[in-house]
Amino acid sequence: MNGLLAAAPPVAPRQSWINQHAGLILLGLLALGLALRLYFASMPGYPGDIDGWSRMSALAVRFGYPHMYDPGIFNRDEGVYPPFYHVMLNAVGLIYRQFVSPTFALGTPELNTLLKLFPIVCEMLLAATLYWGLGKTVDRRAALVAVAAFLLNPAILYTSAYWGMFGDAFYALCVVIALFALQRERLLIAGAALAAGVFFKFQTVAFLPLIGWWLLRPLHWKRLLTFAVGFALATALIWLPYVLAGTLPNALRALRNTVGLFPVLAANAHNVWWLYSGGDVWQSDVQPVLADLSARTVGLLAFGAAHELVLFRSVALPQRFAAAAYIGFAFYMLSTEMHENYLYPTVVLLVIAASAARRYAPLAIVISVTACFNMALHDVLIDPATWLPAGTLDSARMLNATVNGAVFAAWTLSLLWDGARQVRRLVVRNSARTTS
Repeated sequence: MNGLLAAAPPVAPRQSWINQHAGLILLGLLALGLALRLYFASMPGYPGDIDGWSRMSALAVRFGYPHMYDPGIFNRDEGVYPPFYHVMLNAVGLIYRQFVSPTFALGTPELNTLLKLFPIVCEMLLAATLYWGLGKTVDRRAALVAVAAFLLNPAILYTSAYWGMFGDAFYALCVVIALFALQRERLLIAGAALAAGVFFKFQTVAFLPLIGWWLLRPLHWKRLLTFAVGFALATALIWLPYVLAGTLPNALRALRNTVGLFPVLAANAHNVWWLYSGGDVWQSDVQPVLADLSARTVGLLAFGAAHELVLFRSVALPQRFAAAAYIGFAFYMLSTEMHENYLYPTVVLLVIAASAARRYAPLAIVISVTACFNMALHDVLIDPATWLPAGTLDSARMLNATVNGAVFAAWTLSLLWDGARQVRRLVVRNSARTTS
């Protein structure tokens, strides 16, 4: 009788259909995302960039990637890329030479496709990282939403699979890994990921102040040391071949030319400089625009000021990724020398924030659309200038820049308003303590 009257074991809550089949849904999304990317990968890609990367890949294979900065090999006009970039171009080149063209023929469809496969692989890893990171910190539903929104995002597809931009997916992957690792206190991984991003594409540096600030909260020497060890180990591994080859001085000399490589207001980015110049952005960014300050200096100062709006945000996951997305957007909107594809990490970070908190979904949608139009309206492959009237094309570009400007202004004002409310609450709280 006592056995019959004993309390029954608790029944586990029934899982939703999505949670029960999350693995299958993830595989389906990855397969669909990969199929779409392989379809676009067969297309030529952005000619100037693809051709340049093909030549650099051939040089890396022929002379060894540690010699890519040597006089006679280094060509500043084809871009000043950090050392880890050449490591990956070398890897693509070795595969091409081994399995496709022993003589390393340039300009072939196979080489173009192989160069596109690198960012495609990075995007598959990014999708898996989103699923793992959000699945651990939010839930599987949010993780699957993020994977779908990322893999099927037109701006993402346009950048990597269609245009074949070699570096954006990898450095965005590094930033996302660093943020998720920081969220879960995996500081060794965070440091290593951030170093890999910095020495692959220097745009990663835009996120360093924000991540560094979060690293200081809470301030503890063990946290700082763990992060520093991860960063230092990855840095040492990346630079060691250059040290052993004796080419480190050449590399450092060449990399000093990174800033000012495209000394223009904007390289087709629809940002505040597009609005300021009325679309005439291919003019020098060292000309004075505010007293004796150049456009480049004003942009960097404004970008630095933008950090003040997000440093004291909540460190909860949605706010953290939204803050990083705002920094990415501010970097694109305020800095000079920006290209039309530089919204890539902002879109990725907003997808994560929106999947964890729906209030960020409108931002993610609008910026994804403007990022896609920014590339399409300057696409040399579809060449809109040949089938759109000049006035219509100019108006479309200005409209896209205006939407970006309005979104950035609204986002900035909302952060200012929220910051003012926090200060007001703090003042009221301190006043109450004083009077009591």
